[in-house]
Amino acid sequence: YINFNWYYVNDFKESYLKITPFLVLSMGVGLCLEHLNPLSSGFLRFIVNGCVFVAVFAVVMVLFVMNKSEKELIFGTMKKVLRKFKIIK
Repeated sequence: YINFNWYYVNDFKESYLKITPFLVLSMGVGLCLEHLNPLSSGFLRFIVNGCVFVAVFAVVMVLFVMNKSEKELIFGTMKKVLRKFKIIK
């Protein structure tokens, strides 16, 4: 039982500690955008900031965090969906 729990503690450290610097980077970009966003306030500003944060975080994850098999899984699924809707051949 203790070995089982220790495995998950090590897995948590390996996974989340690897992602943390890139999450902080994405949050920094989001905070800068918050100060530079010309929209005064409201729901549209929230949506724009959220979309930019998600886009930056996704690019950073693909470039620095995901391994080859994870990238193949994500992009393979995206290709299937795009083919189904006839966006690509």
